Amino acid sequence: MAIKRIKLIELEYFIKRRLKWKLQEDLRDLNIVKEADLECCSYFYLRNYLKSDVDWQILTRRHSHRTGHYIDLLILRKLKPRIAIEFKWNPRKISDKDRKSLRKAIKKLQVNKAYFLCAVRRTSAFQRINAKTKSEQYRLHEVIVKLDLSPEKKKQWEKKRRLLFNPRPRKSPLRIR
Repeated sequence: MAIKRIKLIELEYFIKRRLKWKLQEDLRDLNIVKEADLECCSYFYLRNYLKSDVDWQILTRRHSHRTGHYIDLLILRKLKPRIAIEFKWNPRKISDKDRKSLRKAIKKLQVNKAYFLCAVRRTSAFQRINAKTKSEQYRLHEVIVKLDLSPEKKKQWEKKRRLLFNPRPRKSPLRIR
């Protein structure tokens, strides 16, 4: 069995395009309904993509002593940090804390790229970074997974999502008077 070598540029393309598309499908199918689901699905797709190359490792919710922050997902190649990813569910913009964490990953961990990956229900609600610093210019990227449904399908989606979080309460067999 031949081992397929995956280059960093191929992984970056996967994260920006193919992973985004796969997560959008999961979002529409209600496999993603909160931030933890977004992390799990991303981890699953990245593991499947990288499994042919033994040089790559993925660490989740890793605390870095160098940065002083938890990194949601850290991808290493030959034990050297290459990509850092922070996840958020339905944010209005990247928080100062997440941006600071990714900036420190770029400077102190010397990752090649840092991604802020978020799933949003309303595309217009998210504000992209206006002014990036020099160190962020080509290294910090926002990957926005949009729901992109028609208004009527979106209402159905919201109704199904609410049912997942708020199922009908079961009637208790014991009555307290």
